Amino acid sequence: MVAIMGTSVIVTSFNDRRVNKTINSLLKQSLSPSRIILVDSSERSFYKKLIKKWGENNKVKIVRTPEGASVAEARNYAIDVVENNIICFLDTDEIAPEHWLKKLTFPIINGEADFTGGPTKNIGDYPYRDYFEKKENYFYKYIVSNNPETIPMGNSGWKKEIFDKLGGFDPKLDASGEDWDINIRAIKKGFEGKFVEGAWVYHDQSSLDSAWKIMKKKYKYNVGGAMAQIKNDWVKERTGRKNKFPLSKKLFHPLEIYELLIKPFALLTAYHRCKKKGII
Repeated sequence: MVAIMGTSVIVTSFNDRRVNKTINSLLKQSLSPSRIILVDSSERSFYKKLIKKWGENNKVKIVRTPEGASVAEARNYAIDVVENNIICFLDTDEIAPEHWLKKLTFPIINGEADFTGGPTKNIGDYPYRDYFEKKENYFYKYIVSNNPETIPMGNSGWKKEIFDKLGGFDPKLDASGEDWDINIRAIKKGFEGKFVEGAWVYHDQSSLDSAWKIMKKKYKYNVGGAMAQIKNDWVKERTGRKNKFPLSKKLFHPLEIYELLIKPFALLTAYHRCKKKGII
């Protein structure tokens, strides 16, 4: 299939009613997407009906995956039906402001980058919001801006040719490491990534309303990130390079202490999963 000019935005949905706000925000973009591809892996009939309604909009294409499909698998299903030469991703816990798509794709269209990513801004009133705001400010300002391999997939834009050459997301990395993996593989193939500060989206993390839920999610992300780095020998790749992670500016918060404690266990889990799945 030959890609045509334009932009497709992929949204993956799994039993999340917030998808309505996500899709509505995409339909109000100043740079209108050529196509919105809504990938549905929902198991509950209520959400299946909710998603089905969007299929009546000529901008939206529904892609139904087998129930329980991972995020990596769901995104691969969507990529297979993309006809445009730029692919963007937005998660169902995010809402895009009016000029998001225009700002995110500008460096790609102008030949400044092959893939891009933007930051998130928290919305809503919930416990630990102050922590998330400080954490994300630190993460995007000091880490993502200097290390394109850390660009989160949920707010990113890509030349479709990258996925064509890399073969899409690795379904073996089903613990939130598929984005780190595709970023690293793209960089190792010579593609350039760019952080776009102005391409921010609203982020609803109100479901993480306890320290236990936050730590569970952090553990999952740490395992996924470690699996991606182990698979791609990324630690070895970074050896001898200038350290771009400013430890002197490290965010301090009591929850950060717990994250430091779970990292060794996450690394051990990642190693065993890589062995079990035949990744190493």
